Amino acid sequence: MAKASKATKKFIASKKLTKKLDQEKIDKKENEKFLKRRGNNYAKSKLLNKTKTLEQIQEDEYRKTKEGQLETRDKDITKRSKVNDAKLSEFFENNSNAEIPKELQRNLPKKKEENDDESSSSEEDGEDVDLDDLKEEDPEFYKYLEDNDKDLLEFNDNALDQFSGSDDDNEEIKTTKEQQQPASDEKIEVTYKMVTSWSESLSKISKKNPNLKLIKTIITAFKASINMNNEEVINDLKFTITDEKAFSKLMHLTLKDLPMTIIEKLEPYTIKKIGNGKTTRILNPKTSTKIGNVLKHHAANLILLIQDIGSDMKMASLVLHSTSLLLPFFLSHRRTLKKLIAAVVENWATTKHLEIQITLFAFLIESCKEFKKAIMLENLLKNLYSSFIKNCATNSNNNLRTANLVNFQKNSMVEIFSLDANLAYQLGFEYLRQLAIHLRNSINAQTNNNTNSKNKIDPANAYKIVYNWQFVHSLDFWSRFLSNACHSESLEDANSSMKELIYPLIQITIGTIKLIPTAQFFPLRFYLIKSLNRLIQSTKIYIPVYPLLQEILNSNIFKKQIKKEDKKLEPFDFQTNIKCNLQYLKSKTYQDGVVEQFIEVLGEFLNCFNKSVSFPELSTPIIISLKRFIKVNSNNIKFNKKLNVLLDKIVKNNEFIESKREDVEFSPSNKTELVKFLSDLDWKLTPLGKYVAIEREIREEREKMILESLEKEEIDNHSDDEEEEEEEEQQDDEEEKEDDESSDDE
Repeated sequence: MAKASKATKKFIASKKLTKKLDQEKIDKKENEKFLKRRGNNYAKSKLLNKTKTLEQIQEDEYRKTKEGQLETRDKDITKRSKVNDAKLSEFFENNSNAEIPKELQRNLPKKKEENDDESSSSEEDGEDVDLDDLKEEDPEFYKYLEDNDKDLLEFNDNALDQFSGSDDDNEEIKTTKEQQQPASDEKIEVTYKMVTSWSESLSKISKKNPNLKLIKTIITAFKASINMNNEEVINDLKFTITDEKAFSKLMHLTLKDLPMTIIEKLEPYTIKKIGNGKTTRILNPKTSTKIGNVLKHHAANLILLIQDIGSDMKMASLVLHSTSLLLPFFLSHRRTLKKLIAAVVENWATTKHLEIQITLFAFLIESCKEFKKAIMLENLLKNLYSSFIKNCATNSNNNLRTANLVNFQKNSMVEIFSLDANLAYQLGFEYLRQLAIHLRNSINAQTNNNTNSKNKIDPANAYKIVYNWQFVHSLDFWSRFLSNACHSESLEDANSSMKELIYPLIQITIGTIKLIPTAQFFPLRFYLIKSLNRLIQSTKIYIPVYPLLQEILNSNIFKKQIKKEDKKLEPFDFQTNIKCNLQYLKSKTYQDGVVEQFIEVLGEFLNCFNKSVSFPELSTPIIISLKRFIKVNSNNIKFNKKLNVLLDKIVKNNEFIESKREDVEFSPSNKTELVKFLSDLDWKLTPLGKYVAIEREIREEREKMILESLEKEEIDNHSDDEEEEEEEEQQDDEEEKEDDESSDDE
């Protein structure tokens, strides 16, 4: 015996061997238990197959080869033939005069695949039939075959070729099938008759016969019609359309008739009342699931049409009405719904037509009120705000008409943001914080406090972070929203949290105004002071606006001598500009514009408190400051006259409030009575209110005149462009004719 090594002794001493043997015994018992369970026959058979003999393994390997497969197939054929022969002999022994049953009256099957040459030759040798022997042995059966099946008697060796299925015959069959089948590249032309037949059959659908196949064909044909210029999409579709009448008929059928018939005849959803006169549409799962799967593909067509609305108002109303009818079917498909809402928002932000903008806003507000949870209001509000900020940056070089479009966008956003107060507060806090960070960065850059910051900003261009239309419009939007949400007359407990956002908005606005207090940025100052006046008017919160206006009076714009203008400049538009050009800066037109804006803003600011008990105390420092300015600034006679008129109205309003205060019996500490003071009186009946109302009417008439002139200019420019295009087309036609004539002469 050989001695054991130290390693084996250590292994045995560590008792690892015993542990290993014990573990193997446990595993073996578990496997036996597993095999005894129900449903483990497959695993059991696999394990049992491991204990095969050598002969069985060799037989299995031989069966896998071609020769083994052929041998097994021949054995099966011989077994079947013996069984069939036995059945026939038994049948004819028992029933000599009986007819052949239907089970045995079967034609010879055609072979799908050819056997190998060796197997086929052996089978043909063994299947030779001698019909003469059959006549002698069984004359009755031979007579039966003569009367019923003569083809079988004429059976010869060549007949086997008919059933063998040779390669030539297979090729002929394939060619005939290919000729019968239409080519995949050939497309169906959509005609007017075809569309009318679709509309007739569409009117016949019902709950029992929804005819979803017809709806699918209409949608695919409509997809082909709107994607005529997109070759990638058309190649995958089977329809084409070239007839204009068929195209218009198909558009009317798909956008108007199809949704109406689905709603009226199939009744896919029920209308349920929520409260406050509001209703929602709830889908019926029995009828809506199949239709929804078909209409899911139609959403891409509607998205494409919404993106390409352009300036066609009829088309916009038709498409949006169709989408609003089919909107409940798209709610379960989040991706398609997100793309649809994004297309509507993008067109709402970029369109230059007010009527189309109104229809898009109506679609958004109605769908948000009805399906607030399904539409994901938070994503919609973020998408609205971001698209608005992106597209309002181009307003600096545009006219009053585009400014009105931007103002409508702000008002429509206010309506949609007001649907959920809590969500609007969260978004308002986040976006106002971003504005405050931008303002802080620009202030730090100008005061050289950005040395420690990672992103260093150029001090010369630091003001551009804040002094742009995106920043200004965002501040104006939040002033509109908070003035609507925190209105003093209709303030609710749910909107009380919104009051916390007023103070940071005021601080950001005043900080933006004071960033660069030069005359070049007086338009921005006036624009933001108007937004503060809006907040004061609605919330009745006092904001120190007059110190911002007093800086204008103390500026150099009224002290410097104005040079004579070489050319008469057009009036400076303070509504569509936030910065004055050098051409206007030292001109009289710009000075006159500043005077008008100053009087308008100051009058609107004081008009916010024209019925207040504290109006005399509020207006006294303003009266003193204006009188002092009139004495010092005696050169500008026009400005002094307008200021004297405004001063007169302020003094009369003081006297009016003091006369009303004499009859009051409550003390200044009684806040409830202070709020009720002159609450029944209309603001237009006060002396200052009459003056402000007249000035507003004059400004509105002036804006109407400007808008009418702008519309006339656009119409004239459009007509001129059309005439130029016609002239170019005529020139092109003449050149083509000349080229043709020269080619004929040659």
